[in-house]
Amino acid sequence: TASVKKRCEYLAWAEKERFSQTAGSENYKKKRYIVEDDFDSEFFMPGKPIETLYSLDTNQSVIYINTFSKSLSPSIRMGYMIIPEHLLERYKEKTTLAVRGFEVLNDATISDAAASGIDFLPVIDTGDATPGVSLRYSSRKFIDALGGADLIVAKGQGNYETLEGSDLPIVFLFRVKCPVLRRHFNCRFGEYMVINQLD
Repeated sequence: TASVKKRCEYLAWAEKERFSQTAGSENYKKKRYIVEDDFDSEFFMPGKPIETLYSLDTNQSVIYINTFSKSLSPSIRMGYMIIPEHLLERYKEKTTLAVRGFEVLNDATISDAAASGIDFLPVIDTGDATPGVSLRYSSRKFIDALGGADLIVAKGQGNYETLEGSDLPIVFLFRVKCPVLRRHFNCRFGEYMVINQLD
């Protein structure tokens, strides 16, 4: 766990805007961001929790992620992300939220998205009740959205199991919860994984 001093060094690094060069153009500023996954903040055992990068940030350089799964119930699998407002304004017209077509276990549906107040992004569903994503049974609207996406962020082990190996530009975010993937990745049960399928 990084000390407050070290966290301030991280923020200082993020606040230094880099200069990038593209062919035939002048240098331009490129902002840095830190993604902070604070999943265990409420269970910091040595004493008072160390201040988060998000709470120390004064330059909107931190994308903050947390979960209610540990504080409420593991079966809820509910998380949230706080992003700088300027990123929301920049990407909301390019972002689509996809949810499950029908209720499967505790996956979110269109009605869940509406009840949560997500009205600033277009929301579509898979049109299917398959755990994960079945490209065979998903709706044409959903398939067209996938095919037209520059980047797909897929959360959950089921999405990795059903979409890994496709030619879609996906970054997978999930926790390893089965022995097959634990052996495949040579990792612990419950370990968080980020798998980049963009290359």
